[in-house]
Amino acid sequence: MTSFGSEVAAAFFSAAAAVILLWIAIRRGFFIGCQGVKQPIARPTFLLVLGAFLIYFIISLFTPPLFSKVLIKIGLNNSIELATWVNCLSGATTLGAFIIYAQIIYRPISQSIWRSSQKRDLKSDALIALTACIVSFPLVICIGQILEIILYLIFHTMQLPDQLVILFLKTTFGKPLYFFLATFSIIIFAPLIEEWLFRGFLQSYLRRYFNATIAITLSSATFSLFHFSKEQGLGNIPIIGSLFILSYFLGFVYERQGSLFAPMILHATFNTLSIANLYFLGT
Repeated sequence: MTSFGSEVAAAFFSAAAAVILLWIAIRRGFFIGCQGVKQPIARPTFLLVLGAFLIYFIISLFTPPLFSKVLIKIGLNNSIELATWVNCLSGATTLGAFIIYAQIIYRPISQSIWRSSQKRDLKSDALIALTACIVSFPLVICIGQILEIILYLIFHTMQLPDQLVILFLKTTFGKPLYFFLATFSIIIFAPLIEEWLFRGFLQSYLRRYFNATIAITLSSATFSLFHFSKEQGLGNIPIIGSLFILSYFLGFVYERQGSLFAPMILHATFNTLSIANLYFLGT
């Protein structure tokens, strides 16, 4: 953080915006909407959830070195360019594997993951997702700022490490092609892959045994901890705290709409706003 005073002021304005938007959302009944969604009978089993996560981890572990060797052989040696292409290709590979996986599992389960209610449509999903983004964005920012202030008061640290994806994106500034590839991965691949995993499979599986609130809480905790990295140090605390709030909104819109498209749109929109905030405002 640049200065303690400016961080406190920023947190105050974020908190004020969050309170106002949450109050409006509550008054308009935005948070009352899960009851009318038909819950699917066919839900993912533990083995199907395990299979989905294994696909993700295996591809994440083995494809980057493979793609790196191929790209180096064809003459791509610049570290930024290499990292951008490897990240993009690995994301495309993971998404492709997930699409194949969705086609070979029990069809009613696959269909229920994507949409449990036939009464909803993409327009409704997008509207709810965009509303949730407006409501959640200042709250997510505020939580991160408050946690940074607490860390400053305890550890007197003025600058926390950025999230790894932020550091990666910053390296592509001034390089249009690689900035495009990086943002494409963050706005398209990340939401599709992560929502498929954490909402489509994990949250749906947890709903076999728990009510919506507990399932959303558990999947959100897993999602936020999933982004832990030792390189981020104390920066993990505000990052995980902020991501938990975002994930809770993602889980809520999935439950509210009965459609995986809703959290995917929310996630993509949130990432877009975050990139714009970083690029134009540097925060």
